[in-house]
Amino acid sequence: MSRVRPKAMTVAVVLACLIRIVVGHEAGSDLMQCIAVPMCGGTVMAPILSMSVIPAVWFLLQRRRVSQRYRPQFDQAVLAFRHTSPFNPN
Repeated sequence: MSRVRPKAMTVAVVLACLIRIVVGHEAGSDLMQCIAVPMCGGTVMAPILSMSVIPAVWFLLQRRRVSQRYRPQFDQAVLAFRHTSPFNPN
C-alpha cells in the first residue's frame, strides 16, 4: 500500500498535462490530440493493472501451483481437520 500514493500522484500530474493537450485548440493540436488520448488511457490503466489485476493473477497461479504440488498432503490435512473440527456436525 505504500506505493499507492506515489503512483496516484504521478498519474495525476501526467493526466493534468495531457488534459491540456486533449482540450487545446492551438496550432497543431489536432495531431497532438491523436497522441494524447491513448496516453491518457494508458496512464490510467497501467497503475490499475500493476496494483490489482497482475497481483491477483499471480496469486491465483501460485495457489494453483502449490495445490498441485502438495495436493496429497493438503487432502490429508483437510480430512484431519474435518474430523477434529468443533464445527463438524458428525
